Amino acid sequence: MIRIHAFLVFTVVALIVGFSASAAPSDAPPAFGTVGLAFVEKHCLQCHNDKAKKAELSLSGYRDEAALLKGRKVWQSVLEQVQAGEMPPKKQPRPSADEIDAFTRSVKGVFERADKNARPDPGRVTIRRLNRSEYDNTIRDLVGIDFQPAEDFPSDDVGHGFDNIGDVLFLSPVLMERYLAAAESITQRAIVVTPPKPTVRHQSARYLEPGGPKVPTTKFRPVTKGNLSYAVELSNDGEFIVKTRVYSPKVGDEPTRFALLVDGKEIKTFEVKADNEKKPDTLEVEVTLPEGHHRASVALLNDFKKDKDERTLFVEFLEVAGPKDMRPASQRRLLACDATKPKAEQTREILERFATRAYRRPVTPAEMGRLLKLVAAAEGRGDKWEAGVQLAMQAILVSPKFLFRVELDDQPDSAGGHPIDEYQLASRLSYFLWSSMPDEELLALAGKKQLTANLEAQVRRMLKDKKAKALVDNFAMQWLQLRRLKSFTPDAKLFPHFSEQLRNAMLKETELFFAEVVREDRSILDLIAADFTYLNEPLARHYGIVDTHGTRAGQKPMKPGGKPIRGNEFVRVTLADGERGGILTQASVLTVTSNPTRTSPVKRG
Repeated sequence: MIRIHAFLVFTVVALIVGFSASAAPSDAPPAFGTVGLAFVEKHCLQCHNDKAKKAELSLSGYRDEAALLKGRKVWQSVLEQVQAGEMPPKKQPRPSADEIDAFTRSVKGVFERADKNARPDPGRVTIRRLNRSEYDNTIRDLVGIDFQPAEDFPSDDVGHGFDNIGDVLFLSPVLMERYLAAAESITQRAIVVTPPKPTVRHQSARYLEPGGPKVPTTKFRPVTKGNLSYAVELSNDGEFIVKTRVYSPKVGDEPTRFALLVDGKEIKTFEVKADNEKKPDTLEVEVTLPEGHHRASVALLNDFKKDKDERTLFVEFLEVAGPKDMRPASQRRLLACDATKPKAEQTREILERFATRAYRRPVTPAEMGRLLKLVAAAEGRGDKWEAGVQLAMQAILVSPKFLFRVELDDQPDSAGGHPIDEYQLASRLSYFLWSSMPDEELLALAGKKQLTANLEAQVRRMLKDKKAKALVDNFAMQWLQLRRLKSFTPDAKLFPHFSEQLRNAMLKETELFFAEVVREDRSILDLIAADFTYLNEPLARHYGIVDTHGTRAGQKPMKPGGKPIRGNEFVRVTLADGERGGILTQASVLTVTSNPTRTSPVKRG
C-alpha cells in the first residue's frame, strides 16, 4: 500500500530533481545490418529506391544504424506501415510473421540502444514568474505582513489546467506597474520611517467597570473591596506602561495596599502613601504584552472584613500607554542587527539578510554594492536612514531576481546533464509544497549542500507545516479543476435547492478531505475509495446523510453513537455502506463534470 507521503516524495524526486530508469533486461534484438537490411532489400527497395521513389520515399541510403538514427521519423512511419500490414503492398509477396517480427525488433533495437546510451537531456527550464498566490505567500513569509497585495494584479494565465506554468506567465506593462505600486505599499507598511508617539489609553475612574447607576461622578472613585477594570485592544505587541493615580485615608497602623493586574495576573503591588486627594500617588508598572484583547485592573489587597468597611482606596484613572517602541513588528524584525556596529555595517547586515531571502540564494557583492548605494543616495538627500533602507528593499521587491524564479546554470560549460544548484532545489521544493519561498531550514541545508541528502526528511517536515495547505488550494483544486465550480450554474428549475451555501460546502468538503489524507499520511487509494469525508448540515442533507456514522435519511442507524450533523460546522463522517467514498463521488467533482441540466458521462469518464 502506497502512503501519500511516500507518493509525494517520489513525485518531488521525479518532477523536481529528475530520475532515470533502467530498461528491463530482454533478449538482444537482431542486428539491423544483417536481418533488417536483408528485409529492406527483399521487400522494400523494389519500390522505394532512388529511381522509383514511390510515395516520395527512398530507403536506399539507409545502410547502417547511424543513417537510421538520422531518419528516425521516417523509420517510425516504416514500422507502423509494416506492422499494420500496409507494406509491402498486397500485390507483392508477403513476408512471414517471423520475418516481420525480426525486422521490427532490429529497427527498434537501433533506437533503444541509442536512447540507452545517449547523454541525458534535461531540456530547457522556462524562467518562472511568481503567480499571484505565490507572490502573496512570499511577501507574507519574507516581510511578515499578510495583506494580499496581489489582489489588484491581473489574473494569471492558465496552461494545462494550472496557473503556475512558466510558459504562460507573461509580464505585461500593467502588471509591471502593479509590481512597482505593490513594492512601495509593502515597504511603507513594513517600515514606518517616523513612528508615532506611544498611544495612551486613558480611562477615568467613573467609567471603569463595574458600572451602574450608583457610580459617583466625582473625580476620584472609592474602592472598598474587589477591583476596577477596563478592556483594551492592543494592535501591536511590546512594552507597555500601566498607570493609575490613587490616595487612601489612613486606617490604623497598616498601610493601604493595592495591585495593578493585567488579564487577572498581578503585575506589581504598591503601598499607598498619599492620604488625601490634593497630593495623590501616581504609580505605574512596565509590562510586556502581545497584541490583542486585554483587561487592566486595580485591586485593593487589604482584608476587607478586618477593616470593617473603614478602609477605602480612591482611584482617579487607569491607563495603558504604549508600546514604548511604536515601530511595527515587521520593522523590528527586518531592521534587527548588531547595534554596536557602525551604521554602514548595520545597513549591510540588514540588506544582505533580506536580499538573500528575497532572491532565494546568497546575494552577490555586486548586488550588495548597488543596494548600499541606494541607501547612501537617500541619506545624501537628507532622508532618514530608515527611508534609505526602505528604498533599497523596495528595489529588491521589483527585481527580476525576486519576481522570477531564476535558475542560472552554475556549470554553463558542461556538455552533459548535471544536478541543479541546491538553492534552486530549495525553491522548487518550497514552491511546489508551500507555494512560497524556502524557509530558514531549507536555505541553511542548501548553503551546506546537504538538501539533496535530506530531501525525503524535508518533504515530510514540510507536509506537516500549516503552509502545506497551499498544496490543497493551489495543486489539488486545480488538478481536480474545482475552481470552475465557483462559476458553475446548474439549471434553477431542475435544481432549486442549489445555493451559494451548498456550492461553498462542496468545495470545503474536498479541501478538508484531501488535507486529511495528506496530514494523516493515508494510503493513496483513499483518494478514490476512502471510508470517510467531511460534511456540514447543508451538504449532509444534499447527500441524504443524517449522522456522523453515515446513516441514511429514513433508515435505522447502522451503528449506535452517531451524532446528528447540525449547522455549518464541518465534522468527520464515517461512510460505512461503501456507496460513497473518495473524491470521485464528492459533489464538487460530480458538479464540474456535469452540464447545467444533466450529468455528462463523457466528462466524468
